[in-house]
Amino acid sequence: MIKQALILAGGEGTRLAPLGEYLPKCLATVYNRPLIDYQLRLLQSAGVTEVAVAIGVQYDAVLRESVRLLERTVEVQLVVEPEPLGVAALFEASARLRPEPFWVLLGDIHFEAERLPQLDLPDGRDALLLTREFSDPERLAALTANVVVDQERVLAVRDKPTPAAIKGDLGWAGLAIIGPTFLERRSAILKWLEKKPAPRFGDLFEAALWLGGSMTARPAPAGGWFNINTPEQLLEAARCEARKHVRGETGAGPGATRR
Repeated sequence: MIKQALILAGGEGTRLAPLGEYLPKCLATVYNRPLIDYQLRLLQSAGVTEVAVAIGVQYDAVLRESVRLLERTVEVQLVVEPEPLGVAALFEASARLRPEPFWVLLGDIHFEAERLPQLDLPDGRDALLLTREFSDPERLAALTANVVVDQERVLAVRDKPTPAAIKGDLGWAGLAIIGPTFLERRSAILKWLEKKPAPRFGDLFEAALWLGGSMTARPAPAGGWFNINTPEQLLEAARCEARKHVRGETGAGPGATRR
């Protein structure tokens, strides 16, 4: 069972202004709980006991105090980025983890799911990607970067492809398990990413594929996924949680987490 995880939360949140001026996106409130609490709860459900959170230096104090108040059973350590590292933060922050497979997720994604399956990294694989499936290629192409897979084999990682380019199963990689062999490709991956003006999460996996990495994919937890980049997406995530509580799918209502 994988016991450790990394949350990449070093973004400056400029699209969530004015919130991002004083809080990281992972502390944006969704239905009376900070976003990071949903993520910690999800990781905890899979048996994770240690979580590193990569965060910008300007948010260090407020996130440190907020995490302390959440009272989760996972041990959380903050990895402060002196300057924004982007996707390279994966390699810097993972140095704080044991040389074992670990979960990695973005700090600005809200998952409606309450539980995460207990998974292992398949033998001989660099990464296991959990993907959100879309039935509409046009919607996928419009909304997000994606992973194209054939059954469980990753064919490509593409950033906002045209609908015509999307074949096979459709997904959005916002959650993954990464193994030590992925990290061994650090220098080559970062060199490959130099040609990208602003590398994104999916670019890491595309680089690894180009360099001969071996990955597989699984469906992610069911439910709504929201990449919290705008106030509208934040509100939609809150509406999603409100509907879930009305349906009685969880016992944690507003105010269940002390803030």
